[in-house]
Amino acid sequence: MQFKKGDRVEWDWQDNQTHYGTIQRKAGDMYKVVEDGHPEELWTIHNARLRSTNRPLPKDTIKTPADIYEVRMFKNVGTGTDGFIYTGKIFKDGKHVLDIVDDGGGGPMLFHRVKKGNTTSMEDFFKAVNEWWAAMGGKPTSEPESLWVDWQVNEKPYGITGETYVRRFEEHIASLMTRKNTE
Repeated sequence: MQFKKGDRVEWDWQDNQTHYGTIQRKAGDMYKVVEDGHPEELWTIHNARLRSTNRPLPKDTIKTPADIYEVRMFKNVGTGTDGFIYTGKIFKDGKHVLDIVDDGGGGPMLFHRVKKGNTTSMEDFFKAVNEWWAAMGGKPTSEPESLWVDWQVNEKPYGITGETYVRRFEEHIASLMTRKNTE
């Protein structure tokens, strides 16, 4: 069977468990697959071991005002002085309302309102994302909108719920603070 990027698949492994994931790319007779819940792990699996699946990705159980927004067309367009340069678009209910720019200079991600026919304010978006962050268990932070974009682009497509993303973020920050206090 042939698969394409984004296809949902399952496979059995040596642990006698069925694993689920999303195709990233093809490499000869092998496929690179991201296992659900583990976007940092890329499996290389032979075509013969893979089966198509209808199993959906895990979804958040908590509904927030940010649920009507989504990131699309997010891409790396170069290298700045302190990181990669990214651009993207934010859609609300299927309509393009904001542009995203990260200039790779070490500062915050920037958001620009699309003017033509757009009734969404920047404040509406920031408020919705702040409510999302708090509902997922996050402590107040300076850039929840940048973290929301990171989750939308790098975690959510692979079955990481907002709750899990925020919990991992908070655990990471706590471990950094603990390390700082013991040095």
